[in-house]
Amino acid sequence: IDPRAETLTRPFRYFANQSFIDRDRGGLFPSQVFTIMIVFYLQTLAEAPILPNLRKLADLYPDLPESVMTVVSVYDTTVRYMSDLDTVKSIWNPPKNQLSLAEFWLGLLRFYTVDFDSTNFMVSVRCNEPVLKIDRDIVNKRLSVEDLFDFKRNLLFGWNSPDVIDFLNDQMQGCYAYFAVPQWST
Repeated sequence: IDPRAETLTRPFRYFANQSFIDRDRGGLFPSQVFTIMIVFYLQTLAEAPILPNLRKLADLYPDLPESVMTVVSVYDTTVRYMSDLDTVKSIWNPPKNQLSLAEFWLGLLRFYTVDFDSTNFMVSVRCNEPVLKIDRDIVNKRLSVEDLFDFKRNLLFGWNSPDVIDFLNDQMQGCYAYFAVPQWST
């Protein structure tokens, strides 16, 4: 929908790969976690979101033909979301967001290192706001990411140790500190 979303995902995934945390095996993060974190950030931008919530759009327009929807059933949950991009573009009119890619990059790093309350909330692209961990019986005080289709599942539960999440946070803080300070060429 907005090409900046895909462009922003690439350096974030590269960052995760270079930090050796984008590895599903070995107790590290499943690869989809970083894309979900990008989508959540871009859906909840205070200035103006640049990505819609496809589930909420499907709920707002229940009379649209099934050809523009995708239905996924996982366990006892059925998820319906709008999947036809032309239809999404025709009905979703976001406020204009003129931020540059560099501003999005810094905003993303700041969001997850400073602004986002990962102690009490989890990342969820199902809602347009963070989900309370207590509602999901999640007791950890670190980053949690809701599965796209199994809403009771934390993608980071059982996949990582507290040291790995602390390492991710340290890496993101270092990256934010580096990019937030103007660099002078010598």
